Amino acid sequence: MNHFPQHLQLILANQSQIAQLLVWFNTEAATRAWAGPKVHYPLILSQLIEDINDTQSQDYALVDEKGQLKGFGQILSRFGNQHLGRIVVNPKYRGQGIGHQLVTRLLTKTNPAFTRSLLVYKDNLAALQLYQKLGFQRTLPPNDEVLPENCIFMIYHPTI
Repeated sequence: MNHFPQHLQLILANQSQIAQLLVWFNTEAATRAWAGPKVHYPLILSQLIEDINDTQSQDYALVDEKGQLKGFGQILSRFGNQHLGRIVVNPKYRGQGIGHQLVTRLLTKTNPAFTRSLLVYKDNLAALQLYQKLGFQRTLPPNDEVLPENCIFMIYHPTI
């Protein structure tokens, strides 16, 4: 049963919250599936921060009233879009509606004048279903961009 906790807040992520991500991924495959091929494994905080940040990205943390990290995501400039990336829910809290809240709140931080996009691996069925439920639709990437293998490019089309 999904329930959507209302006591969660999306804030700019700090180094301490990013450090918590280190224990969420215990294999190279899991790390690559979340962060992409440019992230080094094993995860080391200073290297992770360097790998996931660029001048046009913003890191967000979804936290509860006690400040516990429930989810993480980024908004990047990619494909000429406002692109949601590196979306992840704390493994302890999956299946509780946290992903829905995280993506919904990330979308409120984007500029609706821009196309909003994301990538998802074909075998990540839970995420794929969530994104489709929220209004993302599969489409071809712009300008013949080459995607990582087994990735689906999605564009946000909000329902009115």
